[in-house]
Amino acid sequence: MINLKHLLFTVLIGISSQVVGVEIDPSGNSSVKNKLPLQATPKNIENKPWKPFIIGNPIKEGSKFQTGPKEELRLQFSEGSIIRLNPQTIIAIDSLEDPLKQPLINIILETGEIRIHMIPYNAYRNLIITAGQSMLIASETEPTFSVKQKDLTTVAVENGTVTIQMDNPELQSIYLHSGEQVSFNASKMGPIVAVGAPPSLEEPKDLSFRRLDLGYMQQCESTSGLEEICGTWSWNKATQRFDAAWNNGEKAVLKVEKMSDGEIVLTRDDEKKNSTIRTARYVGHNEGVQSLGDVIFQLIKGTVSWEKDGVKTEGAWHATSSQFLDLGKKQQ
Repeated sequence: MINLKHLLFTVLIGISSQVVGVEIDPSGNSSVKNKLPLQATPKNIENKPWKPFIIGNPIKEGSKFQTGPKEELRLQFSEGSIIRLNPQTIIAIDSLEDPLKQPLINIILETGEIRIHMIPYNAYRNLIITAGQSMLIASETEPTFSVKQKDLTTVAVENGTVTIQMDNPELQSIYLHSGEQVSFNASKMGPIVAVGAPPSLEEPKDLSFRRLDLGYMQQCESTSGLEEICGTWSWNKATQRFDAAWNNGEKAVLKVEKMSDGEIVLTRDDEKKNSTIRTARYVGHNEGVQSLGDVIFQLIKGTVSWEKDGVKTEGAWHATSSQFLDLGKKQQ
């Protein structure tokens, strides 16, 4: 039996959960949908025959649900959360406890794909899903997302935010936001990409510096030694620019010329009260990702050219973007 302690969603799901919708199209004609009862694929599980799906039937502990090549199934829980089984999917309800006694539901995704719309109703009710290798997902929002189990496990978030924490201590937890997708296996976590991208464990060639809008960008240690080009940057989603606070106490705005293909180009052009114009241009390249505890750092190295009062200075420059990833922690 697969260990079921590692995929967690905070919801309230009552004992009146039931099958609420069935779609079947055995002929390939979409007009034949919603026939009842839905005949499950002829197959025995643990020497027990499959039974037809009937709308209104309760979801019971120990039940398994399987859809055929042209079948979909929707399971709705009492607080409104819905799990939809796509074609050729098998899930098992390992446990379904009374929320007043043991607030826990265990579901195993054996194969196929499920789409989930969660409605967090009570922090004392948990939905646990195991798909492939053990993992933990938690959410404080009302997410809609899918989990696919094939050669790789793929989680794609349509709306909301979910957190994935692998049981493997060498793989760090990550946040997934709306429009983001990630694939992984027991030993490796793939890159976060846009929903709909082919599942992969390889870094994409077009590196989008996706973490810069999630955490902080810390810019420091230029070989020129000028405090005016060292400081901390934070991404401003509203203006699509970086707000910079320099080590000498000044503030400025950095415009983004490029943030793709593994390269970042930023420019600064500001004017002080004494009318001295300062300009700077930062060109950096992605050097990979490292993790330290519950923080992931994306490393960027490059050069900076700086002009002040007509004098131009050049030097080396590096930066890190950080994202706090531990389960239950807010992004810093």
